[in-house]
Amino acid sequence: MAKQCPRCWEKVSPEDEVCPHCGYDFARRKVQTAEAEAETEQKKSVFPTPRRKDEGERTNAVYKIVLIALFAWAVLSIAGGAYNLYLGNWIQGAGFLGSGILSAVAAMMFFRREHCMLCAILILISGAATLNIPLLVISLGVSYLALCCKQYFTS
Repeated sequence: MAKQCPRCWEKVSPEDEVCPHCGYDFARRKVQTAEAEAETEQKKSVFPTPRRKDEGERTNAVYKIVLIALFAWAVLSIAGGAYNLYLGNWIQGAGFLGSGILSAVAAMMFFRREHCMLCAILILISGAATLNIPLLVISLGVSYLALCCKQYFTS
């Protein structure tokens, strides 16, 4: 069966080491291919691929969970802030309103997949703005999950 020259696309016999039409050296290509394969193996050792095939799907599910949690946090914080302001708890109300605004900004950045670290920091600050230790701990967990989705971000 005849092979095709990658330079001039003419058919040549399988025994030819050099293309009779353009002079392309098939042996040189084999050396370059072997070097490229060695380089690829070296890159695989430095940047290993995921061990499981479903790992990307699992991270995608985490991304969706974090996104839903951020939007829910924003809506509930703004509603809680408005309710506390209605009751006269100005400090608590301002904290929840600030938390809602920060988490809404973080949710929009997370949705647009921009600035992963800044999203995680905004999530932590929004948890601290509530002046509530359990909510701060929850924001720490959501911030960690946001950092787990770093592969989906452009920066």
